[in-house]
Amino acid sequence: MSKELDLSCFSYIASAKVLQIDKYPEINKGAEVLGIIDTLAADAPMVAIAASRLKLKVGLIANQLGEDEQGKIISKSLRENKVINSIRRLPGRKTPFIIVLSDKGGNREWFSYTKEAERELMEVNLSQIKDASLAYIDLYPDLEAASLRAISFASENQIPVFLNLSGYFPSPELLTLLDDKNICITQIGIHESQEDEAEAIAKRIYRALGVEVSIVTLGSRGAFAVSGQEVVRTKAHRVHALHFHGAGAVFSAGFTYGYLQNLSLTQNLEFACAFGSLSCTKARGFEDFTLDEINKLINKKDT
Repeated sequence: MSKELDLSCFSYIASAKVLQIDKYPEINKGAEVLGIIDTLAADAPMVAIAASRLKLKVGLIANQLGEDEQGKIISKSLRENKVINSIRRLPGRKTPFIIVLSDKGGNREWFSYTKEAERELMEVNLSQIKDASLAYIDLYPDLEAASLRAISFASENQIPVFLNLSGYFPSPELLTLLDDKNICITQIGIHESQEDEAEAIAKRIYRALGVEVSIVTLGSRGAFAVSGQEVVRTKAHRVHALHFHGAGAVFSAGFTYGYLQNLSLTQNLEFACAFGSLSCTKARGFEDFTLDEINKLINKKDT
């Protein structure tokens, strides 16, 4: 019997403001802001919106928002993009937010106000996960306890998990906690300077967790994926990048779409890379795109 949802996403939700700069300043010095982009965080909300716009049935489990302007904007975006959720706006609450610094070299740093959100996620109702074919879960250091709770819930209900490790390789202790938790896909992002290590990292995570697919993303260098004896490498597309915030999340949404559509690993990685690359060309690339644009970018690469 088919599930009510194709995908249920779990993480905190916050407004995000990307400040574009030329390069990072030295300590105690400043940098001119060249542009400002109002967007969203964390990865899961962007995955949810992007996947929904790809015509998947998607839900989101996250923290509450404030009854402020940012909270209203986020609620409207989730509603317009048909993401099923039970997120409320609370009077007197400040909507969580993140300030992201993004330079022309693709480097990013951020400052977050998300502590209330992290505490709420320890108690949030997880029942939506039971209604999904796949659960996408962000696993960040500050969110570890809440994410492990969600992972365990999915595992107990036999729901396969797409686990976003962000840029953090799991410690031996964390690998033990993740063992036998029905994790089918992992994704970790590493810096382009580690390109020579990408395949080995993908294989290490694949072996350690026994997943179906282990993915390593490399920014403008593309991505590696390991599944069984198959190792696939896809290069990123040449685009005029406006910013890089959310590219990994959009990649995840693209890979989820291809996975649920039973694309081959090569086709799926190509689609996800094209989608992630396209997202960098638009202020809110996770919701401002068409499937035709993604396919055109794939075809352009092949010519």
